Amino acid sequence: MKSIHVGNLIKLRLSQLGMTKAEFARRINKSPQNIHDLLTRESVDTNLLITIGEVLNYNFFKAFIDYKQVDKELKSKNIYLEK
Repeated sequence: MKSIHVGNLIKLRLSQLGMTKAEFARRINKSPQNIHDLLTRESVDTNLLITIGEVLNYNFFKAFIDYKQVDKELKSKNIYLEK
């Protein structure tokens, strides 16, 4: 299985929505420092990822199912799923 960098996926979705990191932090009840750390992580706790998906209206788990499509989308924005 491919190694997917979930933090990069979250960055992309924030960008697509035009949501600031501060607003995102407020909506998931985390500090700005936690958000910085979150966006650099390759993996995220499943429950937290579900919450993030609800807030950002995006199914992050689809990256594991439809890897090629998500990878193509990210590469077009110079963001990479893999390390």
